[in-house]
Amino acid sequence: AANPLKCDLLNKLGIDNNKLRTAAVCVYPARVPDAYDIIKQMGLTDTIQIASVATGFPSGQYPLESRLQEIKFAVSKGATEIDVVLDRSLVLMGKWDEVYNEVVQMRQACGNAHLKVILGVGELGSYENVSIAHSLY
Repeated sequence: AANPLKCDLLNKLGIDNNKLRTAAVCVYPARVPDAYDIIKQMGLTDTIQIASVATGFPSGQYPLESRLQEIKFAVSKGATEIDVVLDRSLVLMGKWDEVYNEVVQMRQACGNAHLKVILGVGELGSYENVSIAHSLY
């Protein structure tokens, strides 16, 4: 829905129906073309962004080349934001240089699309790992 709230609720709140819009939709890479087509049909490609989870979301347990191809596919089909997950095994083993290098490659694969890293703090093993992972970006 381009308007996330019902018109009657917006009226009760005194908000103009045309001023409140959905900022983005977030879909799996295979659904990016569908989201793009629908948003285009609505004439809202300049208003509603398309975000796509990628890199083997939610686990991140795919080969790096596969994760990079997933990013490139989503961007080529219209995604303007890519939400990635880290390879948790690298985090849990403290391989911070590898984690950093993977994120650099993910950033490059995004081209002009915005990159968002989902830390998945409950999966990183310790607050120290969360802190280190956060500081890499």
